[in-house]
Amino acid sequence: MKYLPSLRVVLWSLVLAAGIAGGVLWYAYRHPQGPQSSPSAPSTATASVRCMDSPEYFVIDRNPGAPGLDVVAVRKTDAGMTFPCTASSTAALLSPSSSSSFVQLQNDLPEFVLGIAGSRFLIVDSGTAPPPRGLLVYDLSSHSEHPAFTDTYDRPISLATDTVTYWEATTQAVTKANCPDAGTWTSQGLGSVMVSHVELALPALTVKALGEYRCEPTQ
Repeated sequence: MKYLPSLRVVLWSLVLAAGIAGGVLWYAYRHPQGPQSSPSAPSTATASVRCMDSPEYFVIDRNPGAPGLDVVAVRKTDAGMTFPCTASSTAALLSPSSSSSFVQLQNDLPEFVLGIAGSRFLIVDSGTAPPPRGLLVYDLSSHSEHPAFTDTYDRPISLATDTVTYWEATTQAVTKANCPDAGTWTSQGLGSVMVSHVELALPALTVKALGEYRCEPTQ
């Protein structure tokens, strides 16, 4: 009998560990770390920078995977131009003696580069919470530090030559009919939202609903 208290401690420790692991897995599933399908532009990476290539721009993300934009987009004089994907080459591009035409985006906001869509649109994730999160589209040709388009989105998101497809949060009422799991999520302290599968057309930046809907848990 003197060993029973130790056994209870072990059992409770296992239950607690399982609960924490479940929460981490749920957050990892819900928290976007990038597009689930490959972007149209090829992407390479080194230890400190991530590079993306499109017919018009060579884009260097100098802060990959961390909050805050630090992006340099070099305008190509022809589609076949290539640049080294290194931190030192980026510094050379930004030097006063460089003849390259480039756009630089920098901020300390919770923004994360997802990739390039089309030839000139930088697609960025924004937010500090699980989805739905902010979707920002920067038009590199405008040389503006402000996004040309904003929306909310949920995964999966797919970047292509002339479209971006994703799931957009809606104001549609959640009911038992369209969201059977809403009651369960509520009992777990979560909310729920209806999301619509949509397509963002480039370069028009117009959104079209694709006629698919689903219900998602929210925090």
